[in-house]
Amino acid sequence: MRYSWIILIALISMAARSESIEVGRLQVINLSELGLQGSIERVRLSPDAQLASLEIRRGLSKFLYVVDLRKREAHPVDPRMELPTYTSWEHSPYHYLLAGENGEADWYPRLVRGERWLCFTSNGMEDEKDLYLYNADRNFVVRLTATRGQERFPQWSPSGQSLAFIRKSEKKNELNFFPQADVLFREVEDILYRHRFISALTTSSLTQRFDKGLVVVKKSRFPFLYCWDGSMPIAVSVRRGRTHIPQKNKWNWSNRGSMVLYNGAGGSPYILGMRRTGTRSYNMKSTYVVRQLIFPAAFVGENTVIGRNRSSSGLALVTRIHESSGVVALDFDTPYKDDLDRTRSIDVIATTIGRKGNYSLLLGFGTSEDDYLMYGAIRPEDIGETVESKTLVNIGVSGGFARYTGDAGEGDFLPTGGVWVEAQPLPNAAPALRMGLELNYLELSGRTSFNKAFKRKLWAGVLYVQAGYLIMYTYRPFVRASLGRAIIDKHRSDGSRQQTFIYGIGAGMEFVVTPSMQVRMYGVFQYSKKDLDMTMQIPKADSFGRIMVGLNYTLPL
Repeated sequence: MRYSWIILIALISMAARSESIEVGRLQVINLSELGLQGSIERVRLSPDAQLASLEIRRGLSKFLYVVDLRKREAHPVDPRMELPTYTSWEHSPYHYLLAGENGEADWYPRLVRGERWLCFTSNGMEDEKDLYLYNADRNFVVRLTATRGQERFPQWSPSGQSLAFIRKSEKKNELNFFPQADVLFREVEDILYRHRFISALTTSSLTQRFDKGLVVVKKSRFPFLYCWDGSMPIAVSVRRGRTHIPQKNKWNWSNRGSMVLYNGAGGSPYILGMRRTGTRSYNMKSTYVVRQLIFPAAFVGENTVIGRNRSSSGLALVTRIHESSGVVALDFDTPYKDDLDRTRSIDVIATTIGRKGNYSLLLGFGTSEDDYLMYGAIRPEDIGETVESKTLVNIGVSGGFARYTGDAGEGDFLPTGGVWVEAQPLPNAAPALRMGLELNYLELSGRTSFNKAFKRKLWAGVLYVQAGYLIMYTYRPFVRASLGRAIIDKHRSDGSRQQTFIYGIGAGMEFVVTPSMQVRMYGVFQYSKKDLDMTMQIPKADSFGRIMVGLNYTLPL
C-alpha cells in the first residue's frame, strides 16, 4: 500500500511537470563577457528585439547601457560622454562630486525610418534629473528637458503618439505628456542638420518646443500610477486611488496600454485598469491581484502575466487573468534555470517576421558570482494568443494635369483626377515599400502633323510598386513602377470600347503633415501598347504624362 501511494504521487508530480511551456531559442549573456560589473536593476527590449537597454547599479551610481544581443556588445548611454576638455566622465573632476544616475529607460514602441529610439533620465552635470533621447543606430544623445525640477519615469504610449513622464518639484508631482511624438524626431533631425556637433548637455530649441507642447493631466503631492486611454495617459493618485506603491519604478504596461501592472502588497503583481465615467473623468476598476506570482512580473499579450512562481521555484505564466486563471510553469533548457528565483527584471514584447510572430522574453537575474541576461521566445499558440503584424493601408485622392506626348505631336494640358489604395506590408522598414492600385480618368488631346485635331478619353487602372525613404522625418522622395490597363472611348466594330495595356515609371515627393496624413506630389510617364490618337493607319505605341498632387491618409488594419 505504501508503494502504491509513492507511485501515485510520482505520477501526479510527473504530470504536473509535463504541463509546462518551453522557452525556445534561449541565449545567456554574462555581464563579465561584456566588460560590465554591477547589479542589474532593469532591462527592456527594443521594438525589433535585437537590442536591450540595461540599467546597472554600481556603488552610488546607476549606469545605462544598450546591449546588442546578437553581437554581444554593450555601449554606454550617457549625455556626459561628450564633456569638453575631458575624455570621459570618469576622467573629469565632476566624477568625484556627483554620482551618475542614468536609467528609467523606455524604447519607442516601433522603428522610425528603420531606427531605434530610447528615452531615459539622467542627472547630467547637476543633481536634477532631465529627459534625454538616444538614437541607438546613429549613437547620439539629445536633451529634451532643462528645468529645476526632476523629470522621471518616461513612458511612450503603445501607439507611439505621445510621451508621458512625471515632473517632480518641491510641493507637487505632475503627470505631463507630449501629444506629438512625431514632432520630436522631426525637430531632432533639424537640430542635427544645423548643429553637427551639439552637446547633449546644452539646451536647444528642442527643449523649448517640448516644454511649450506639454499637457499637465493632474497635480498631486503623491506619486502616480498611470495607464493609457487612446493616446492620453490617465493618472491615479496613490491616496485617492487607495493604491499602495512601495516601489514606483516597478510597473509594467499591457501591450495596448489599457492596464498597468505594479508591485503591490506582499510582492504580488497587482493589475489596475481604468474605466471612463465622463468626458474627462475616469475611475479605477477593481484591482486584480495575481497571487500565484511574485514580482518582478510583466504582461504577455493582454491576457497573460509572467513572473516568479510563488508555489515553486522558477518562472511561471498565469493565463486568462480575467477568467478562470491557471498557472503554467516555464521550462528553460539552460544550466541557469535554478537561478531564476533571483530574477530582478522581466520584459516581454511581441515581435513579428512576416505576418506571424512570437513573444520575445528578456530576463535580468543574478547568481552568487555574476549577473546575467537571458532572452528567448514564447510561442503565442502555447498560451492561447496570436501575434500578427499590422499592415498599414493608405487611401488617397489626387488631381492634376495630363498631356499627350506621342508621335502625333505634343498635346495640351488637360485636367485629370484619380484615387488610390495601397498597402504597407513593412511600414517601419527603410526604405518603405508600398504596393497599390490607382484608378484615373484623363483626357488627351492635340493636333497631328497634318493639323488634324484629336481628343481621347481614358479610364485607366494600374498596379504599382513604390519605394521611398524618409528624410528629416518630413520629406519622403519615392520612385514607382506601374503596369495596368486603360479603356479608350473609341469603339470597335462590335460596339465595345477599345482597351490597351499601359506601363510606366514615376517619381515624386511626399510631405508628412502628421503620422497619418501626407501630401503627395508626383509625376508619371506612361506608355500605351496601342495607338491613342487613332490618326495613323498602322499600329504603333503611344505615350502620355501626368503631373499630380494628392492627399494620402493612413489607416491601420
